Amino acid sequence: MIRMTENYGQLCTEVYNFTKPVGHSLNGDIEYYFSQLENVKGPILEPGCGTGRMLIPLMEKGLQVDGIDQSQEMMELCNYYLRRKGLRTNLGLGSWVTMRLPIRNYEAIIVPTGTLMLITDYEESVQALRNFYDHIGDGGRLIFDFYLPDLGMKVGDKVSTEYVIDKNSVIKYEKELVEFDSLKRVQVSKIRYDKYKFKMHMQTEYQEFALRWFGIEEMEKLLKEVGFKKVVISADFQYGVMPTNQNQIITFEATK
Repeated sequence: MIRMTENYGQLCTEVYNFTKPVGHSLNGDIEYYFSQLENVKGPILEPGCGTGRMLIPLMEKGLQVDGIDQSQEMMELCNYYLRRKGLRTNLGLGSWVTMRLPIRNYEAIIVPTGTLMLITDYEESVQALRNFYDHIGDGGRLIFDFYLPDLGMKVGDKVSTEYVIDKNSVIKYEKELVEFDSLKRVQVSKIRYDKYKFKMHMQTEYQEFALRWFGIEEMEKLLKEVGFKKVVISADFQYGVMPTNQNQIITFEATK
């Protein structure tokens, strides 16, 4: 079976869940986000919550976190883990560019792991930020992070690996950079997943994986134009410490 997807399909979700299971902190991001949110008493929203990697551990610490995602496969897995842990929250399937949710006064909206970069159209990125603003109550915060591209990779470069899911299942992964547009600030990769079970080929899935990045000053200006009053920029999850090189994770915290 061969499948082509622009979102997170079945094999992509399986690899994501294997490499980034629920509760797996990426460079300390779960700990950082909790430190910024631990005094929040009201509802929090995570657009692009995926399998619940961050949403679930935050809920286990007592926070009220809703989630929305565009991937059916990711949502099904998130629901599965919530049921296993006896947790309940509001999950929705849909676009966070156009979302219109019943709750319009979230105390915080969080978008970790560079998820905002998945919106490659500039106007849609702006619309997403406006949408987040509209769903946050006065004094609430938008917290998100992104990273800059790997300038060492050239168009045509490939990386590949194998993930041993269990003693009978292997997923082979190959990623090729097919576009790098420094003017539009977009990079596009083609990813191929091949699943083998008992050494027999079972499934192939292709994914187009596109990212768009922003300049730091550009994003700060954009957030203020949307209406946020205060913007704090942090590097590598050290609050208020400005980034000094392009390899750092950059986090924005904007207050309405």
